[in-house]
Amino acid sequence: MRVQAGGPPDKPVIFFDSTSRAQEVPTRLLDGYRGYVMTDDYAGYNALGAQAGVGRVGCWAHARRKLVEAQKA
Repeated sequence: MRVQAGGPPDKPVIFFDSTSRAQEVPTRLLDGYRGYVMTDDYAGYNALGAQAGVGRVGCWAHARRKLVEAQKA
């Protein structure tokens, strides 16, 4: 599922999309976007992260899970 938030401060918009995990979907939805995108490590986001002006940042939930697993071990 993809979640996008934006809009003016007094009228925020949140968009949910779960049509497909294919790389064409985030590339199309975020065409022209410049900024940071938080994703997991799924390869379908690689093309989006390779675009000029787009920075890809990791999801802390995934990092936290690995730390919890390491602590248990």
